[in-house]
Amino acid sequence: MRRCTIYIYERAVGAGLVLALALVSLCACMEPGHGVAASGVVQPQIRLTPAQQLRFNEYYLASVLRREKEEYDAAYELLERALALNPTAPEALFDMAMLRFSMGGMMDSRSLAVGDSLLRQAVAFAPGNKYYKETLGNLLVSKGQFREAAAVYEELVGQGPASSEMLYRLMRLYEQSQDYEAAIRTISRLEEREGADESLTMEKLQNYLAIEDSAGAVRLVENLCAENPNVSRYKIILGQLYYMRPGREEYGFAIIDSVMAVEPDNYYGQLAYYYYYASQKQDSLAQRQQERIILNPATPSDVRVGMLQQKAAAALTAGGDTLGVLRLMRAALELPQADAALGGLCASFMAANLGMPADSLLPVMDKILEVEPDNSRARLTKLQALLFQDRVEQVLAFCRESQLYCPDVLAFYYFEGMNAMRLDRQDEALAALQQGVKQAADSSDPELVADVYSLLGDLLHEDGRNDEAFAAYDKALQLQPSNVLVLNNYAYFLSLEGKELDKAVEMSRQAVDAEPQNATYLDTYAWCLYSNGEYQQARIYIDEALKYMDAEAGKDVYYDHAGDIYYFCKETAEALVYWKEALRVTEDADLRQKLKRKIQWRKP
Repeated sequence: MRRCTIYIYERAVGAGLVLALALVSLCACMEPGHGVAASGVVQPQIRLTPAQQLRFNEYYLASVLRREKEEYDAAYELLERALALNPTAPEALFDMAMLRFSMGGMMDSRSLAVGDSLLRQAVAFAPGNKYYKETLGNLLVSKGQFREAAAVYEELVGQGPASSEMLYRLMRLYEQSQDYEAAIRTISRLEEREGADESLTMEKLQNYLAIEDSAGAVRLVENLCAENPNVSRYKIILGQLYYMRPGREEYGFAIIDSVMAVEPDNYYGQLAYYYYYASQKQDSLAQRQQERIILNPATPSDVRVGMLQQKAAAALTAGGDTLGVLRLMRAALELPQADAALGGLCASFMAANLGMPADSLLPVMDKILEVEPDNSRARLTKLQALLFQDRVEQVLAFCRESQLYCPDVLAFYYFEGMNAMRLDRQDEALAALQQGVKQAADSSDPELVADVYSLLGDLLHEDGRNDEAFAAYDKALQLQPSNVLVLNNYAYFLSLEGKELDKAVEMSRQAVDAEPQNATYLDTYAWCLYSNGEYQQARIYIDEALKYMDAEAGKDVYYDHAGDIYYFCKETAEALVYWKEALRVTEDADLRQKLKRKIQWRKP
């Protein structure tokens, strides 16, 4: 049995259509005609006896039902039987062509060739079937055979009534096959159907220019100017057409000059001058004209950005005036912006090409956010700049504003929480982080989600909600098992609670393995070992912590831990030395009281 991988059938065939096909086939209402056999030889269409026709109908309709059930192998075999009875049946040929196209995918050259032949036969045997013919036309387009596709669509249009969509498609096919005269004729047919409009006229103009029919192009635009005397843009186009014709340059410029005398900021006129200067290699004039266009408020955004991209590329490749380009970009940004394209170009040029720091991008980000307040990339860049400048209050306000426009960006919740903590606004920080974890989705960066849960765990522990804190740490480690900060904090807080000490020791060990000279992680590991009764091992690691500890931070805690560990190693004298040193450096009132009691009673 032949295998057919998958069959994507483009027509929706319902029960009603199946019944209609049955009736058509039973009545044997096929058009008489001729077809092309696989060998390429023209053969007459076969007429079946009533008994043969009935048998053919059974096979064909059964194949349709199998296809509807997505039983494509069975459909293939039934079509083979139908075509054995009548190899000239267009409906069976068409369906078999569609199956062959799907066999092995559209990259299978043999299946494509067989499908192509079958489809052509279906079209030849049913020349009045527009669907078959349009399918053939689309196949030819996909193969890049535009001229042949145009011939097929020309037949379709001739079968009428042709839709505007069909005529537009035919026009594009003629253009793609470089038959510009036929494209012009097709545009005229469209104008007869829909009436003339600017888009069709400009399309026709492009085709006249493609065949270098300057006289036809001039006549076309002169008529356009006569019909629209108040549209200066058409006069500019007419002037351009004239100055491109040898000996008519002065006349062409006279037309453009007459417009510019009344409208000196006319964007189309400025563009016409620029193209002329550029074509004549008058570089300094072209450059000055280009800058006028860039700084003209009427210039479309895509044109302005395109010209600035050209200037930036030229300056970078030729070692030109990059700062001059930047000044021009900044001046253009002061104009009303239709979109964020110019801001994005300017930011990229400053950061990627000029290596400027993040805080220098703030004014550009503000310009982008004026027109696209939900631009998450611009908001994240601005946040980075505010963080770089350590503007804590502004960071908080900006993060809250950004959550309204970009509610699914976790960074805005994380940095609100972090900066609220810096200001000792723990409730605000907790609320921000709890809202952040609600926004986390499968598409969120797991590392950032883990950081949010980590910070949330710290806050919950500080608030005395230890079970919730430990649940948050578990979430963080599920997402990022090697997060050393979570491993350290989780382990330390478990050791303080005296819970799951084996788990605490193992997590703390992983943190130390990752950063073996981190005094905080060494101290945590020593304390977890101490809490688990492993005093000698604890002493080894508290010694390491004291060796690598910072000159200021955490000294009192390290000395206090060292005293307790040394005491349980039966070295009371050394323990007293560490407790006294802790008392000397600490500013924590509660710790001072504890240390005084330890020193007085000579034990923890």
